[in-house]
Amino acid sequence: METAPETAAKYSITESNVRLIQDGKTWKEERKIPMALTREQVLEIRRIGYTKSLREISDLLGVGTGAVDSVRNGRCHKAVV
Repeated sequence: METAPETAAKYSITESNVRLIQDGKTWKEERKIPMALTREQVLEIRRIGYTKSLREISDLLGVGTGAVDSVRNGRCHKAVV
């Protein structure tokens, strides 16, 4: 097994970064991608529009507020009609 300085030199990173990785403080697990919204959820978000808060809609549909905001503001799911 190679030492931290050897690993650092091999990958052109600092020894400190090698130790952070070894301790699990950097590059932990891959971020899990949340489930995509269904067509029905997108249509429901559009139907509700701005009559309810982001939090109310997200709680109602079981999705994140960011997803609701993106649909309401037309940043995603533009093809769903």
